[in-house]
Amino acid sequence: MDMELLENLSLERLAEGAISLLFLEVLSEKILPNIFDPNTDPKKERSMTFEVKFRPITDRYGEVVGADILMPDPKVKLAPRGAISSHVLLGKIGGEYQAKEIKQLTIDGEVDEIKKDVQKELTELGKQGVKLEVIRR
Repeated sequence: MDMELLENLSLERLAEGAISLLFLEVLSEKILPNIFDPNTDPKKERSMTFEVKFRPITDRYGEVVGADILMPDPKVKLAPRGAISSHVLLGKIGGEYQAKEIKQLTIDGEVDEIKKDVQKELTELGKQGVKLEVIRR
C-alpha cells in the first residue's frame, strides 16, 4: 500500500480536523475537570475511547468505490465523585441552635489553629452578652 495515498486521511485532516477538535473538547470539558475535582480519586484512571466505523460504498456491480467514515461520540470513563464531607461546629446560643462550618482539616497543626479560631469567636460572642450552652454527647 502506498502511504502517500493515505496522507490526507490523517486524524488531524480528516473531516477538516473535527476528530482532533472533538478530542480536545472531551479533554477540556470532561477529563480535566474530573481530574481536578477534589471529590474524585486522584489516582483513578480516566479514559476516552474513539470508535471509527468504515461503511463501504459499492457501485452497481458490487465494486467498492469508497467508504463513509462514521465516528460516534467517544465513550468517556471518569472517576466517580466521592462523598462530600465537611466539619461543622454545633451549639445552642440564646435558646437557638447554631451551626458553623469549620474549614477542612488537612494539615497537621490546623486543628490547633481552628480550635483557637473557634475559641476566639466564642469569646467574642460572650463579650456581646450572648449566653453559650455547650452540648456534649
